Amino acid sequence: MSDASDHSVARYYDANTKRFLATSKTGQAVAIHRKLWGPGIKTAEAAAAHINDLVAQAAVSALGHEPASVTDLGCGVGGSLFHLALCWPDSNLTGYTLSTAQVQIARALAKQRHLLDRCEVRQGDFTTLESPERSELVMAIESHTHLPSLATFFKAAGQHVLPGGIVILVDDMLAGDGSGLSSKERALLDAFKRGWRMGQVPAVDHVLHQAGEHGFEVLDQRDLGEFLRLDQLWDRMLNWIAPPLDWLGLARVPMFANMVGGNALTQCHRRAVMRYMMVVMRFGN
Repeated sequence: MSDASDHSVARYYDANTKRFLATSKTGQAVAIHRKLWGPGIKTAEAAAAHINDLVAQAAVSALGHEPASVTDLGCGVGGSLFHLALCWPDSNLTGYTLSTAQVQIARALAKQRHLLDRCEVRQGDFTTLESPERSELVMAIESHTHLPSLATFFKAAGQHVLPGGIVILVDDMLAGDGSGLSSKERALLDAFKRGWRMGQVPAVDHVLHQAGEHGFEVLDQRDLGEFLRLDQLWDRMLNWIAPPLDWLGLARVPMFANMVGGNALTQCHRRAVMRYMMVVMRFGN
């Protein structure tokens, strides 16, 4: 990341994380990523944890065993790390975040859950580390779009994963190459990027192509959009509230920025401009 984007993303999460946790109703999942309402899921806490279960299943299927080491690139307050630590009691897990607030919360939670010996959360830019420790499993859940380019992400992922290891990327991606978007859809995409401090929002096909260019073999790809709920009361309220906030220039303020970006993303999904994807890749041999 450039210094400017680095600081912008950190400020966004420093300002918003406690509010995210207080309003998300995710309980022990302590998640600030999207909720997935898969089959049989009835609570917000279970919906927030569902992506962790999907990642765990995909990782074991790809590796053939539980990973001994895990790195989370953009770990938030550690919710996915803690979930996987319980799934895999012999694994050591490390997470990176730019946010001071998130590091403090994550470390306190790890202590409360007696996971300090296996879960370490570090503050820093995972793209700029020299000779980072490599893991069998590297995951990035809703973090890679904060980076300036896909190449930046794949270069960093290749430095964090062991040869033959697995990288799992979960994020919002463009359904197409963007060339056919209407002016309204382009405006929504811009609002999403502006509000949520996104450096880039790649197309699914571009992600798959770039994976191959950087030495990754795509093992599986899955559209998880069917598990998103896009028409809840808050979504309908935001559709009225967010556009005026953006017009007034309040996307510069982290709290309002979240509303502007969140509404734009929901509208992009409802228009089939965006897909919520999980991509499973193996690095080298």
